[in-house]
Amino acid sequence: MAQADADGPDLWRRILKWWWWIPVIAAITCLSYLSPSAFWIDADQYTAALEEDRKVIHPPGYVGFIAAAKSVHQFVESPYRSFQIVSLLSYLASIPLVHFAIRRQTAPRTASILTLTYALGWIPLNIATIGTSHASDLLFAAVLVFLTSRGKDAASSWWWHLALFTTVAWAASFRLSSVVMAGPFLLLVALRDFRIRSFWMSGLVGAALLGLVLAWTAKAYGGWSNYREASAALHALNAPSGLLTGGSLKSAGMNLVRGGWWLWLALPVLPVLAVMPSQRQGMTHRSWETLFPAALAGGVIFVIFGYLCAHPGYLAMALPPLFVLIAQFLGKAPLLIRACLVQLAITLMVFFIPRPIQPPASAAEAAANGLLLQYTASAHRSAVKTRSLSSWLHEAGRDDLIPGHRREKAASEAD
Repeated sequence: MAQADADGPDLWRRILKWWWWIPVIAAITCLSYLSPSAFWIDADQYTAALEEDRKVIHPPGYVGFIAAAKSVHQFVESPYRSFQIVSLLSYLASIPLVHFAIRRQTAPRTASILTLTYALGWIPLNIATIGTSHASDLLFAAVLVFLTSRGKDAASSWWWHLALFTTVAWAASFRLSSVVMAGPFLLLVALRDFRIRSFWMSGLVGAALLGLVLAWTAKAYGGWSNYREASAALHALNAPSGLLTGGSLKSAGMNLVRGGWWLWLALPVLPVLAVMPSQRQGMTHRSWETLFPAALAGGVIFVIFGYLCAHPGYLAMALPPLFVLIAQFLGKAPLLIRACLVQLAITLMVFFIPRPIQPPASAAEAAANGLLLQYTASAHRSAVKTRSLSSWLHEAGRDDLIPGHRREKAASEAD
């Protein structure tokens, strides 16, 4: 019996040195609450685009994402399932890349626990199978943090810059606004590598590929003028929600509050650890290796504050770099593994136990739906239509709490 007890901990230590079991658990978990029909914002538009053989939905177009789903549709009968498969594969592919980036910052066991916390995090679980392009943001960001985790020596090789700029072009074809969010990160790369020849040569290749993506998108819209008109119409609808686009400070503040709440649900409980000096032992500063993920996460937060944060999918790109930063600064903190395990327990309870309140009878119930309850496994299984907080408030009869520029859209969403 004593030998068996001794072997148990050793077995767990060996398992935690590996990473391959994490995507397996993640896939099984996601399949347990797979939605039967499109319910997330824009998911029905993607499905309709495939059914009607269209190449775009609303700007910026998502031509690459639709093309990928069309390829899967050759083997899968359901258009919606085709998009779900592309989303799920993007999410699963991000997991080993995040693990390898984290592993360079901390010990194998801590890296595995952190990777599991990322994979079964509240935001990834919500967007992994919804059939929209937001799961591809996880993969895009994971590739970037993986590349930058290789260190400056790798950046002197021609393949590093070529992989970077090719990834940017690919991301633009799936969701062009993701490249905008990565703007500070790309500027930082330019600041560090502008003296390296491969940076300029690969940059030209990347610019050409990006131009092709834009031309592909414009052609799908029937020309540049149609594309500009559609983009202007969407911008006019969203502009009042962001400070950078003429909206109020209150609207921008609400973007930040929503984003902060959703990030808190997705990350280990770090505020307590951060203020405890005893937990910061081994904390290191690695200059570029710190700045790159910080710039990538910061770009996402800046965009959602300055423009829009309608649902948790907008924050997907911030997760891989934030987990790398956690590994770098708190990877040796004694309580980090316990914090991750507590976070996993909280996430699974919050995601799998509650269900939306239908219909909401008060502003509090509407807020609970808009900020949490519609983002649960129950909502996925029942394909409860994902709606804005304004729409839930309208259904609860509290139009007085809805910003003026959102009232018409809220009423249309509720119908």
